[in-house]
This record gives sequence, C-alpha cells and structure tokens, in this order.
Amino acid sequence: MQFVGHPLLEDFAPDCDREGFARRFTLDRSRKTVALLPGSRTSEVRYILPTMVRAALQILDRVPAQFLISTADTVESGLIQRLATSILRDDARSAYFRMLTTPSRDILANSDFGLVKSGTSTLEAALVGTPFAIVYKISPLSWNVGNILIRSPFKGLVNLIAGEEIVPELMQSGATPEALARVAVQYLESPAMRTAMIERLARVRALLTAHRATESAAGAIAAHLQGRALASARA
Repeated sequence: MQFVGHPLLEDFAPDCDREGFARRFTLDRSRKTVALLPGSRTSEVRYILPTMVRAALQILDRVPAQFLISTADTVESGLIQRLATSILRDDARSAYFRMLTTPSRDILANSDFGLVKSGTSTLEAALVGTPFAIVYKISPLSWNVGNILIRSPFKGLVNLIAGEEIVPELMQSGATPEALARVAVQYLESPAMRTAMIERLARVRALLTAHRATESAAGAIAAHLQGRALASARA
C-alpha cells in the first residue's frame, strides 16, 4: 500500500481576506469568529448542529463572539434553519449567527476557532491552519457498532495522520454543549494555546502536502504496470 496524497489538497486556495470577508457578510471585526461545521449528511446535522448552537450560546456568556454556520449543498438549507431557529427563537443573540453556503474552507480561513464535524472538513481546517475541535455525534447504535469495528486511540483524521492528539476530540456522550463551549473558550482566550495548535497543524499540513495525489497516483500505477510487464517478459 502506498499513500499518494489526497485530491482535496490540490489547488487548495481559501479566501483569506478577512477584511473583505467581514464586509461581505456584515461581520463585527471586534468579535471573535467561530465556525460551526455540522457536516454534509442530514442524519449527522440533526445530531450535531443543535449541540453546536447550544455550545455557541454558552460561548457568548464568556466571550464576545459571532458564529458562521456552514451549510453544505447536500443538506436542505431549510433543515439547518429550522434546527437553529428551534434553539435561537426569541433570543436576541440570534443576531450573532450567520448561515453561509460559502465553501467551508473560506469560512474556516476567516474564523478564529472552529467546531468541526469529524471527517474531510477536519483536513480543510488543518490545511487552513485555524485552531479547531473535532466533534461527532450519531445514533447510539451506530456509535457502538463503529466502536466494535474501529479500534484506534484517535478517531479524527488529523490526529490519525499526526499519530497523536493535537486537536481535541469531543465524541458522542463527550460532545456536550458544555464541553464544546469549554474547549472553544480556552482557545479563544489563550494566544499561547492557539499558537501551539497552529504550529502542530503546520506539521500535519507538511505531511499532507508532501504528495500531489493525481501525479503520485499516476506514477505509482505506471511503476506497477511496468513491473508487471517486465515480469511477464521474463516469464
């Protein structure tokens, strides 16, 4: 088996113009910006988004912040609106939430911290270099089956690649609004913690970008076919 890279990493160019991004979405530059990425599957969003929104409200009790909810095109936008509204209804703090269809990499690049559903989005966060926490919740049955099939000290892709936990993992029963808010506030209030994670994410990024997937895959396939051809010729 040979690792040839990930196609996500090719031509990865997020919009990092924070001033322009803030103007575009009428964001308050005096507030910390937190990205909420609840996933691209409806079943995941139903479990994860309410927890993220409740965590965001607790963050607001400690830190002047605003929140960008990433809306994947694979999820009905009305669902995300309904889930968020069911929690934010009649709460004046709803003004600090935006639902964006902008690419998640752009949302992450213009945020100070992210709560990110476990999956490919965590690789985007690592590439962007924004500190974040990995969040995951599914049905108890699916979680228990997954734990039986997958044996690993880490579940997040970034931590698996690094071989250590460099990003906090908040999974299933541990993914409570209180836990998410506590971790987010720690990083939002501590420049030292933010810097430490950014440096460790840079090392992961170096590992990920060491290969260009399409070129490496083509080279590996060509070498394999050449080897088989030589073996057949000798036979």
